[in-house]
Amino acid sequence: MTESTERQTTRAVSALPIATQLFDLLLIVVTLYLSISYFYEWWLPYQLGSAIVSLAFLLAGNYAGIYRADVSRSFTGTALKVFELWWLVILTALLAAYLFKVSDYFSRAAVLTWIVVTPCALVLFRVVLALAQRTGFLGLRPSVQHAVIVGSPARAWRLASLLKGRAGGALQFVGYYSPSYDPPIANDAEGHLNHLGSLSDLRERAMAGDYDVVCIAMEDGAGKSLGQVISDLAESPAKVLCIPDLLTFTLLDTRVMDIAGIPCVSVFEQPLDGFGRLVKRAEDLVLGSLILLIMALPMLIIAIGIKLSSPGPVFYRQRRFGLQGEEILVWKFRSMTVCDDVEDFSQARRDDPRVTPFGAFLRRSSLDELPQFFNVMAGSMSIVGPRPHPIALSQQYGYDVEGYRLRQSVKPGITGWAQVNGWRGETDTRYKMEQRVLHDLHYIRNWSLWFDIKIIAITLLRGFNHENAY
Repeated sequence: MTESTERQTTRAVSALPIATQLFDLLLIVVTLYLSISYFYEWWLPYQLGSAIVSLAFLLAGNYAGIYRADVSRSFTGTALKVFELWWLVILTALLAAYLFKVSDYFSRAAVLTWIVVTPCALVLFRVVLALAQRTGFLGLRPSVQHAVIVGSPARAWRLASLLKGRAGGALQFVGYYSPSYDPPIANDAEGHLNHLGSLSDLRERAMAGDYDVVCIAMEDGAGKSLGQVISDLAESPAKVLCIPDLLTFTLLDTRVMDIAGIPCVSVFEQPLDGFGRLVKRAEDLVLGSLILLIMALPMLIIAIGIKLSSPGPVFYRQRRFGLQGEEILVWKFRSMTVCDDVEDFSQARRDDPRVTPFGAFLRRSSLDELPQFFNVMAGSMSIVGPRPHPIALSQQYGYDVEGYRLRQSVKPGITGWAQVNGWRGETDTRYKMEQRVLHDLHYIRNWSLWFDIKIIAITLLRGFNHENAY
């Protein structure tokens, strides 16, 4: 990119927040106009109402920071914030219209259409804008912030690996500065992690405005104190971020909260809380009811096949750990001749003699898991989530595999991110369990309704057969 082109791109990026605000204002007014123009006249109450609401939305948006380039917020987070702010502004406007007795001037059907369509249009505009930035359309490019890390070589590489994926390309790591005389490490796979020098070098470069963000991830007793480093960077134009113990970033998402004016980092808490928990429960009830309705006849045929093919009960229940480590009874179709929940549990292996011929078919096709939808309806499981392991297996790996018990911070599921990525079946090695845990924690950190739908779609498209299902 030439210097003139880079200056043009910089000007376009800096003007983008203003253009976005103007377009949001235009969208809010135009959507109301389109909602009423076919049936009603575009008269003064509608004009004033749209102007007041659009200006209120812009003020709220600026206060909430949705027009500011923020590497800590994903596109999904921005979209949710747009919906949140819109409904906040609209509810305030409706309350004001009621109190001032002017609601009779507006068509309820038109206003309801406007209320529903506008936030969708605002988010769609941001989708188009993101695609334009990604493709470079009209010279638009994503706003990239150049960052460096202060920390030991191992900590610097670890933090860069974690943040690069979560920042969606908006954060570009130039390299790292060692707080002591640790030897530099090799560049990472993408060649973005270079050893840049000592802390004195950092101060000089930061004061010159070479960096947008400085991430301090120092260990105790490593060269200068944290206070000294912050003091050195106090007059630089860079944003200085202090990163707590990196262990908190490898397990579950953390968030900063304010308690009596004191900033605190929340490390272990329910990832699905409040509105998210309600959404996931509604998803389980709606999809679970639909699936049980569709699969009622196949489940009856399977039950008959089990009774005819081998002696014993149709179902078996096994004790497993659920949400917050609470014991639950998980239902399955019986696929083995031995079905007791015994203490000396051993996982099913390939060509396991305990598996019946009909049971082998059920296990290969995962049809033996269908009764777990009863667990979903009862609330002890979800359709999507980390698979519940038998208690004996959980006790075996619970303290050996890092982050294993954090899987229990959400309800276990029938299918999950680990399963659709091939990490299912027997976990006869520590590596297999570690990979399953890593995928489960990725799911917990990044949960959304759309992520659940994606996992369910992959499960259905790939079918239930898998080479590790036996």
